[in-house]
Amino acid sequence: MKALFSRTFSSSIQLRFLGVMTIVLVISTAVLSSVIAVNEASMLEHALMKKGESLATYISKFSQDAILTQDSLQLDAIVNEANKDEDIVYTVIYDREGRLLTSQYASLNVWSPLSKKLLPKLPKDNDLTDIIEALKKESAIRELSVPITVDVHAIGSVSIGMSTYSVRREVFKTVFFVLAVNAIAAIVLGTVLFLFSRKTILTPIARLADAASRLAHGDLGIQVAGETTGEVKMLIDSFNRMAEDLRSTTVSKDYLDNIIGSMREALMVLNPDGSIVRLNMATRFLLGYDEAELVGRALGQVLDEPGAPNATLGSILRDGSVSSVEKICLAKDGKKIPVLFSASVMQDADGEVQGIVCVAQNIADRKRDEERLRVFSEELQKINEELKSFAYIVSHDLRAPLVNIRGFADELDRSVNAITACFDKHLPMLDEADKARIIPVLNKDIPEALEFIGSSVSRMDNLINAILKLSRVGRRDLKPEHLSTQMLVQDVVNSFAHQIESAGARVNAHALPEVVADKTALEQIFGNLLDNAVKYLEPGRRGVIDVTADQRDGETVFHVRDNGRGMAKEDIPKAFEIFRRVGRQDVPGEGMGLAYVKTLVRSLGGRIWCETEPGRGTTFSFTLPLPEKPAPVRHDGPRV
Repeated sequence: MKALFSRTFSSSIQLRFLGVMTIVLVISTAVLSSVIAVNEASMLEHALMKKGESLATYISKFSQDAILTQDSLQLDAIVNEANKDEDIVYTVIYDREGRLLTSQYASLNVWSPLSKKLLPKLPKDNDLTDIIEALKKESAIRELSVPITVDVHAIGSVSIGMSTYSVRREVFKTVFFVLAVNAIAAIVLGTVLFLFSRKTILTPIARLADAASRLAHGDLGIQVAGETTGEVKMLIDSFNRMAEDLRSTTVSKDYLDNIIGSMREALMVLNPDGSIVRLNMATRFLLGYDEAELVGRALGQVLDEPGAPNATLGSILRDGSVSSVEKICLAKDGKKIPVLFSASVMQDADGEVQGIVCVAQNIADRKRDEERLRVFSEELQKINEELKSFAYIVSHDLRAPLVNIRGFADELDRSVNAITACFDKHLPMLDEADKARIIPVLNKDIPEALEFIGSSVSRMDNLINAILKLSRVGRRDLKPEHLSTQMLVQDVVNSFAHQIESAGARVNAHALPEVVADKTALEQIFGNLLDNAVKYLEPGRRGVIDVTADQRDGETVFHVRDNGRGMAKEDIPKAFEIFRRVGRQDVPGEGMGLAYVKTLVRSLGGRIWCETEPGRGTTFSFTLPLPEKPAPVRHDGPRV
């Protein structure tokens, strides 16, 4: 078929060219006929080009306004008027980006001889550019292009295609006149010229046609060789460059195979019925099959879907794709492999399903890690529960000895008082040495020892209560509700009114928002932070405590800022530890307040931190997560 196409194409070109060359050589064999023909053709063609140039210049002047206003109707009218000349085949106006501004109907001179001859042969859906190219190939057309400018700025161009049909017609008349005289010489010269032209023009064109056919069948390495000159050489060079560009820019099958083969994820291509037609190395490695064993298998035989072997395929075809769905793949050895499965349907231009591309990522390691994490989490939760129970039990068991110590200490105190009263009656009977030894013991040593026992018992009791309180934080069920922190802080400040007034301090609450949290927990958080701020104000300086808040990044951030004594930066982590106190120990406390606050904040899903500067004050900040729709910030809160 290719050889037939090449011979037919070559023969038609050769015969047409032979006819033209015979006519030309018949004229050129006779000196007189040659002079007349050449001179006449030159004059006619020169006149034709001058006419075209004048017409193009005329159109460029009268189309300026239409281009600026984008009046396509006026532009069509201008070129339609120009096309009334039968020597003009087409007139086209472009904008400065090279886009067509005139319509196909107006741009073509359908009454020109060349158009009448060629247009009926062309497909009806050809656009203007294809028609012009076909006209150029069919006959010699001289194209003139003149820029359209406004104030030396190009806004477009006008191109006119001039047919040499009338020139050839007049020359043909002259040639025919002298043909009878010079027929023999013309035939001889024509034969010589034809043979030469066949070598330099016709044969290269035939090779070019054969190369174009091979290129169309996918041979991207084709190149055309031949000794020729002029336009034919330019055509061959252009074809060779085009083939080279196609070879460098077209994605080859081998290139696609390399991409698919290098993928780490398993990839399968399915027919619309779900049977496997292609797969990569990762798929074979994942499932343990050879390619021949998997090709033709149904997707339902690869995925573990008991009771519904085609459920996944149906879902893909129904929805067009599935993304990152956990599935189980069945390996050749029976092993079940968890994968993250994605698939997408391939469709043609008409929407018909051409196939399905599936990708599976092995997540066995991830699933093992998730299971280990779940086990560790359960173990940690059990340990936390045991620690809470241990703290509760230990605190409860320690309280009983403390009650006994306190009771026996009171009994001992009463006994000492009774002994002292009895001793006073018999004091005169003792000598001075015994008096000096016994009196300090009864009046000083024993009362001081009992006082130390009482204070230690009280401190131990407070510590036990603190431990119980801390252990109950994790046991109490939180009850989130919408709260106005402005009002909540107001109530907390009112409960501290005596301490605040005694310290000579002032507490300011600035536009606090509404939040969703456990009311009791939030009251205890603010209560401990405000109590801590009041306790550690700097003597001699009026205390100012500011409570502020802002909402950002999905959380509400509260700040409790004071101008108290502050603390060293290296002491900040210690301040949140149980039974740890930092700075001067001149105020009462057990070192549990901030540890308790930290536990409460964490139970509400927040964070807490501290910023401080010795001698200038401390700012405690904590966060609460915002609900799905953040509560509005109130800007009309009272000053406390």
